[in-house]
Amino acid sequence: SKEMLFTTDKLNDKNEEELFFVNIVNREIGLMVRKDNPKTIAALIDISRKDLTFVNLVAGCSPRTRLDKLLKELAIDERNIKGYETELNNIATIAVQVEQGIADVGLGTYPVAKRFGLGFIPIAEENFGFAVKGDFIFSQAFSAISDVLCSSKFKKKARDLGYSTTESGQVTKLGAYEVFECC
Repeated sequence: SKEMLFTTDKLNDKNEEELFFVNIVNREIGLMVRKDNPKTIAALIDISRKDLTFVNLVAGCSPRTRLDKLLKELAIDERNIKGYETELNNIATIAVQVEQGIADVGLGTYPVAKRFGLGFIPIAEENFGFAVKGDFIFSQAFSAISDVLCSSKFKKKARDLGYSTTESGQVTKLGAYEVFECC
């Protein structure tokens, strides 16, 4: 299942109207490795190997939350992951650590791995977008936003950066998805 990611200070209080999620792009989250993958990392279970050094994203960010959930599902104890406690504030910094050989593998996203010329092992996909109140989706302003999200120019640029646009512009009523902090 995919999680939806967006930034908002306040989610649907009992006195507020319904909220909807507007999908901008989808992104793969996974493991960034050096381009030649010298340690032959192939799956999430590999980060618990004793010969690997891992670098993590700060707790609370959506890729980290998803990683922790997957580790729990796979019964992988984070105490057995060398470097799990090494938390960096952003994915680009993790990419630099992997690129320079300081770490063998790091948590990241495909667009960042692509930008840094790293190899990438996907572990999950997430939606990236924003929340709006129900009445906004019928406004002229939303129509303009939707036109951009559905345009071939936007989709080409997003795909060139490494994002998936198959769901760009789609609107989903909130409530059926987990919501994480945006990092």
